[in-house]
Amino acid sequence: MRPAQNEYSDFFAGYINLVPENDVLPVLEQQLVEIPVIWRGIAESEATAIHLPYTWKIRQVLDHLVDGERIFGYRLLRIARGDTTPLPGFDEHFFAEASEERPAPLADLIE
Repeated sequence: MRPAQNEYSDFFAGYINLVPENDVLPVLEQQLVEIPVIWRGIAESEATAIHLPYTWKIRQVLDHLVDGERIFGYRLLRIARGDTTPLPGFDEHFFAEASEERPAPLADLIE
């Protein structure tokens, strides 16, 4: 079921509005199959280049998605356990720079 507007930050409204379906679970299940196929089609040389006008490399975008999955998973755990402690944000630019210091093969990130 689509979340009510008071259930998420205004920052996420644009993302939520991109999903026309009311039930996002089938969409997410479909993406589990489709998205890795797309990522596997990108050569390592392409993934490590910056494609103007963008400022991140493709692999930094993938790292960002992986980081987001971990962070949101942790947040969901806290919410599911009834923890009312305010949840901190994270600086995606700092995380992107830090990921450059310990690069993993693209195939490992996709998995």
